Amino acid sequence: MGVLCPPGLREAALAEDFDFKAFLARFGLDWQAVILKIRESVLEAREPEDGGSGAHSAMLQQPFMMSVDRLKVVKAAWVSAGGPVRQPWFSHVGSKTDVLSRIHTGLDEFKAKGLPCPTGLRRAVLAKGEF
Repeated sequence: MGVLCPPGLREAALAEDFDFKAFLARFGLDWQAVILKIRESVLEAREPEDGGSGAHSAMLQQPFMMSVDRLKVVKAAWVSAGGPVRQPWFSHVGSKTDVLSRIHTGLDEFKAKGLPCPTGLRRAVLAKGEF
């Protein structure tokens, strides 16, 4: 069964004088709540097999630069293992959720590309608190 669309939503979304904030208010929509749900969904889908259930939420509470530092550690291990230097997941640009997703992508790439991942790296990088 499909999702019901509030009356007038389609017409309002296609109007020439579209105003994002007014549109959200008119239909009682909360964009920030949607963003949080999307982030939670992404993190649940990316839950590591050995990182523990609270690792992501704990990492989201840490400073952004700590997430970037975790990504840098994965990048350093990748390059040291002989991985190609140009990788889309190397970017530090974006939200903390984006960076955490790239950490997972990088860790997954070791196995996908047959590169040796240093023993304990995944667990250490995904651990709660400082690593």
